[in-house]
Amino acid sequence: WLALREAARDLSTDDAVRVVVVTGARGRAFSAAADIKNFPEHRSSMTLARTYAAAFEGSMDAIEEMPKPVIAMINGICVGGGCELATAADLRIASESSTFGIPIAKIGVLAGYAEARRLVRLVGPGNAKHLLLTAKIIDAREALRMGLVSEVVPDNRLADETYELASRMVHFAPMSQSGHKRIMRTVLDDPSLQNLTP
Repeated sequence: WLALREAARDLSTDDAVRVVVVTGARGRAFSAAADIKNFPEHRSSMTLARTYAAAFEGSMDAIEEMPKPVIAMINGICVGGGCELATAADLRIASESSTFGIPIAKIGVLAGYAEARRLVRLVGPGNAKHLLLTAKIIDAREALRMGLVSEVVPDNRLADETYELASRMVHFAPMSQSGHKRIMRTVLDDPSLQNLTP
């Protein structure tokens, strides 16, 4: 999570980078998130748990706050913290065989407030509760129906479709892209727009 946060910060300040694509290594999964076998090492005390949470939340925030568009290219398994990572991206393109869920109720782990906020903003409170309380794993079509992903494409077209979109987007004005991201954050954080300053 710390390496991901640093990568996001580096890419944010690299003017040569216009669009960021986040995907899983080796093509079999986007992310199955944390290895629960490592929880005793990283989450066995309040101090360790806070340190772990700060690293995890910091990486999500760094992805979400990037001034350039971030596309999650989702191939295969996208669960737990991996699914939460996808919600931090601006766009989520999934292969047809991808699966999604946040089954942390099975292991007695809670979603953080920021992760829950991102999820609720994408899928609404009803669907968010359904994912968190049932620990259900859903397919790509159901993820599209509830708004968890932006688009579903055939497995063999995932990379082509994602990079074709990114290639079109790199020609858009960077200030417009970052401005739209900033406006969207403002609208979501202050729907009444009462706190706007001239």
